[in-house]
Order: sequence, then structure tokens, then C-alpha cells
Amino acid sequence: LAYFESWIQSNGGWGPYGSGGIISNFIVNALLLLFGPFLLWIGGALVLGRIGAAGPRILTALLSWSPAVSDIRRGLRGSGSSESVNRLAVIMLLTLSIVTLAAVQGYTGTEVDERTTSAQTGSDMQVQFESAVTEEQARAEMILAIERAGDADITGISSMTAVADIFTNPKGENALVRTWVLFDGHDDTLIWDTQAIPGDDIDATVSSWSSGGFTAGSSARDVFDDLEAGGSQTIEYTDYDFQLGPNFELIVTTTTTESAVEYQGRHRWVPGLSASEAEQAIVIGESTYRELVGNATADSFASTRWFFEMCDQTDNDCADALRAVSAEMVNGNGVSAASDWSTAHRENERNGGLIFGTPGLLSMQFIVASLASVASAFVFLSLVLTQRKRELAILQAIGASPNQVMRLVLFEILSILTVSMALGVILGLAIAESFNGFFGIFGYIFQLFLGQSAPIARELVWPWFDLALVNISVLFAVLVALLYTTRKALQADLAVVLKGE
Repeated sequence: LAYFESWIQSNGGWGPYGSGGIISNFIVNALLLLFGPFLLWIGGALVLGRIGAAGPRILTALLSWSPAVSDIRRGLRGSGSSESVNRLAVIMLLTLSIVTLAAVQGYTGTEVDERTTSAQTGSDMQVQFESAVTEEQARAEMILAIERAGDADITGISSMTAVADIFTNPKGENALVRTWVLFDGHDDTLIWDTQAIPGDDIDATVSSWSSGGFTAGSSARDVFDDLEAGGSQTIEYTDYDFQLGPNFELIVTTTTTESAVEYQGRHRWVPGLSASEAEQAIVIGESTYRELVGNATADSFASTRWFFEMCDQTDNDCADALRAVSAEMVNGNGVSAASDWSTAHRENERNGGLIFGTPGLLSMQFIVASLASVASAFVFLSLVLTQRKRELAILQAIGASPNQVMRLVLFEILSILTVSMALGVILGLAIAESFNGFFGIFGYIFQLFLGQSAPIARELVWPWFDLALVNISVLFAVLVALLYTTRKALQADLAVVLKGE
């Protein structure tokens, strides 16, 4: 139930259930998401552990036709080691479920931190000026900061942009709606995310803005009538000119222009701008902006906020350079604030870890759990097979060849390990999905107390390569332990072993 509740909420609904999930009551739903993953972990390990312990019987039934199994089937049926070896199934199942959970949530938390930083900063660097400046003035000030920093990893500005802010209204309506303008080429600077815009194709949405399309926030959509994707709307912009008459009376001249735009869907945020304000705004492109305000006003555009793209913000050398340039930019002329992607990302890793799942801790847990899986497999098998010397000696005494004994041990242990590992990964994936709702509840709680708003949805990342690598490592450790301990047991003196000395 915890798994399906989290999965339905993560996917925005399923079948007859909406995005709220199966349980609509907030308190009950929160309790399920908080305690459900742990109950799933305990119950899943108990149930699946029994299935993993039945691995020899399962694979014997599936491979009964094989000659390699037919001559050891009697030994498998009469093995007296089931109680001790069955514990190995639970151990492998638990450790691999921990490995899977840590890997999935660790990678997911890392990506969430990066996406959150991109949504907050908007680009490599966001600069707030004390007064509105033109593109040339903002560029000149940034070039001076780069020269003062003197870092070879940043020698210039790759691209820069700003977001214009005006008020428009649907034609025939008196309600004003905040309108953000994205200039052509903004996608070269702003770090867009598929969660921010309608659809999964960022390029398609960017081209729709530049060709007369618009998107609206959840609250802004209520201002428009019959708003459907692909539907046409007409928005108006009114310019007010205030002058004093000959008798010092105030003369107000209004000029209203309009533009036909096509609705593309709902946006969730614009990189670098407030997510709460984005809900109440619509977003248009430069061509629509020019139709509304005219080319002269558009060409002389000035803004207090500018965004800069200078290097690959995920590269360590670039990150160091961004911090240096940001520090110099703050000391620039007329600059009130500057924020860079690297510094914001570090703060999100420290502060956002409580909300988004402590990716660093989970990454460490993944490494520790992986090593624990390998170590526990080796140590436990060594102990179990050492205790089985008497049983192996009896098999040899009644006519079993060393080859048959070796195949018997390999088949029995590997069948338990294989089934248990597969079930452990499946359980870990289910726990990782159910923990997604767990982290969502904690995120909601921290946002209430800390006042932080996180627009990023926690989309799970599945690191299949790392999981496969851990499973292969465990299998390799098991094979080494089996071959070593079984060979040592077979080389023991039968008479001494059978006498129990």
C-alpha cells in the first residue's frame, strides 16, 4: 500500500485515483508514507526471505531435465544444512535492499539538488543591479569582474539574457495579469528543466514562445476563458503617458496594443525567478513583446536582473571560477547582489539534504552496504561450510565423488544467493519508491517550519549499472568463498571428520 500510494502520487494519478493517491485523508496518508516504508521493509524481508531460502527447490524443479542436476538431486533433497544456509537468504536480501535503496535515493537526491539550484539561480550566475541597466552596461560590468578574478577557466561571457516584466490583460477583460518576456536565445543562458514547462520537449516549448505562443501559471489560467492547449487568445497591453497641461492639469494618454497568442500549456516556474510568482504569471516570447510595446521600447530594454552563461557549472574548475567571479561582481559598480550556481548548489547540499534525502549520507551508505554485502557473503559462507565438513564427509563415504559434492554445494548455495539477490533488488526498488513519499512528507514539514518552497518533484533515478556491479561483486565473492571452503572440506581426513574430532 505504501509503495502504490507513493507511486500514484509521483505519477500524478493512476486510473480512478488522482494525484492525491488512494487515501485522501491527509493525516492517514502522512502516517502511511512515514511508517509504510519500514513496514514494507520488515514484512518484505520476512516473506521474501522464505522464497529465497526455497531457491534450491525452485531451481531444481526448473532444471530437473539437466544431467548436471539429476545426479545431485538426492543430496539436495536430503541436505541437513537448510536451517543455517537459509539465514544467508535473509542476510543477502536485507543487505542488497539497503544497497538498492541507498543507490536510488542517493542518485535521486543529487539530481534534485542540482535541479533545485538551477531553478533558484537560473544560470551560471544571476546578478541583481541597484537600478535598471542595458545589456551593454551589464556585460561591461561582468567583463570587469572576470578580469579582476583572473581565473583562466572563465575568460568571457558565452551568452546572457534577462526577463522582461510587464502587465497585460485578456482582450475585453479588466483583470491584469503579470507577463514575463523571454527574449530570443534565452535557452542558451537559462537552465530549463522538463518539470518547469508543459510537455517533455524543451526545444518545442522554446520555439513556441518565439513563434507567438504563451504559457500560464496555475493561478493565471483562471483569468482566461476557455483556455485549452492550442487555443488562440488575444492579450492587450496599455501604455500610459502622463503630461502636465497648460494649466498644470494632469493629462493621461493611453495607447492600447494587442497581440494574438496561442496557449501551449501550464508552466511551473521560470529559472531564476520566484516559483510562487510564476503561478500568477504568463510567459510570452520576444516577438509577442515587440508587437505589444513596439520595437523602440524593446531595443532599449533595461533590467535590474541579468543572467550569464560562462562555463560548465558542473565542472569543478568552472565552479571555483564562478565563486571567484561572483565575489568580484558583488564589489562591482551598482551591483546589489550576485549569486552563482556553485555556491547555491553547496548550500542546497547542506540545507536541502534534510528535505531531499541527504544524498551524501545515502551515497556513503551505498558504499558501506555494498562492502557489507560482499563481506557478509564471504564470512557467512566460510562459517557455514566449515560446519558442514561432517555432512560432506558422509556424502563422500557413501560414494559421492568430489566433483558431485562440489556441484552440490555450488548449486545449493548459488541458487539461494541468486534468488535472494534478485528478490533483494526488487524489495529495494519498492522501498526506494515508497521512501519517495516519505521524503515528500518531510519536505512538506520542513517547508512549513523553514519557509522554503521547492518546486522540484522528486523523480527517481535508477542506477542500473551500479546495482549490477554490486551484484556481480557479491556473486564473485560467493564463488571464491565456496571454492575455497569446499575444497578445504574435501581435503580433510574422512575418518577424523566422521569421528567428530
